[in-house]
Amino acid sequence: MTGLCYWPAIEFPEVSEIPTREDAAKAASALLDVVGDFPFSNDDHRSAWLAMVLTLVARPAIAGPCPLFSFDANCRGAGKSKLVDVASIIATGHDMPRRAWVRDDGELRKVITSVALEAVPSVLFDNLTGPIGGPSLDMALQGTSWTDRILGKSETTGALPLRTVWMATGNNIEYGGDTARRALPCRLESPHESPEDRKDFKRHDLLAWVKSNRGPLANAAVTIVRAYFAAGCPTKGGLAPWGGFESWSDVVRGAIVFAGLPDPSRTRVIVRGTDRSAEVLRMLHVGIREAGNAVTAATIEQLLREQLVPGQQDQYPSLRAGVMEMCGSEFSSRKIGAGLRSFVGRVSDGQRLMSRKCHGNVSQWYVEPVAIAAGNGGDMDRSPPPVTPLGCPEPFVISSVGDGGGGGDGSGPASSQVIFVGHGDGVA
Repeated sequence: MTGLCYWPAIEFPEVSEIPTREDAAKAASALLDVVGDFPFSNDDHRSAWLAMVLTLVARPAIAGPCPLFSFDANCRGAGKSKLVDVASIIATGHDMPRRAWVRDDGELRKVITSVALEAVPSVLFDNLTGPIGGPSLDMALQGTSWTDRILGKSETTGALPLRTVWMATGNNIEYGGDTARRALPCRLESPHESPEDRKDFKRHDLLAWVKSNRGPLANAAVTIVRAYFAAGCPTKGGLAPWGGFESWSDVVRGAIVFAGLPDPSRTRVIVRGTDRSAEVLRMLHVGIREAGNAVTAATIEQLLREQLVPGQQDQYPSLRAGVMEMCGSEFSSRKIGAGLRSFVGRVSDGQRLMSRKCHGNVSQWYVEPVAIAAGNGGDMDRSPPPVTPLGCPEPFVISSVGDGGGGGDGSGPASSQVIFVGHGDGVA
């Protein structure tokens, strides 16, 4: 009566109605056996790969956003892209769709808009050659709805569901903006100089083998999640929180730990080491102390523009490095001030960057220690979480706004009342 015909290309084994924890453990072992030839850094990273498989399979059960799954390695040819394709074939029967990574945030926003319009379930940014991150990607990773201006028109797309699972591959990936805290890395460490020349594989044509065995492999993935829910989600709420990805953590991390594997979020420790913004903040902390720990943006610019005498040692090496990384070679007091505002109050190594108004209403920058009391934020202000009033629609992200034309005087049906909400670090 619907006019739809279900004609599966392969046969899927029936999933038990109430699988046990032992069933989940066996299923996890079967899936990890598929990627046994890959040189994972450790078992935590094997869990991270399995987390991507379960995310693709169980995405409808996850109420909120999912993290970026990043696959990096110490060299080319280690198998990063193939790992992603294996997971995609298990979940969908197809290789993972690729998109080219664009560094310009405006162009990246257009890519995300096209993905939202097409309702693409998953996207891979393959073979990154530079840092990944930016405001548009951060918004896409942290929300489940998206709106943007339609190219060539003075109208928007409206609120589009955005439930895409994002992935990236590259060698020794670096993260820009706030992307580092939204990424779950999976790292390969190959001992070979040319991994692509290896011949000691258990399965010669792995992707073809996965396609021909997709039925039991998909069954195994569903079994893990089903067993976890059948048991009442026993690990839900018992894992260390990951802000912004609570629903994903409850479903995917909980199911993996339930199956007896390590918590995949433990791989995030390597992301913190490649977070460029964190490194810049550390340099600025040291640099501002080098300059006297009570300086204005204009003073910083003046100090860095002083010509160094040949053979003279630089008195402000950390400050210079931090400002150059933050603003580039074309720095100015205005750019320096804007950059410093984005770091206000952020804690690193027990220190935080703060500002106060001095003569002429000019901001003076200084670094101070932070005392954090147990169970709260110490001397930092803590605001209550925002509450969405009953009956209000779910907020959505506005990445750009075009001129919508005349909206009337508010008396007719053409009028529109819009509340604009924004957030950021050090908003000016």
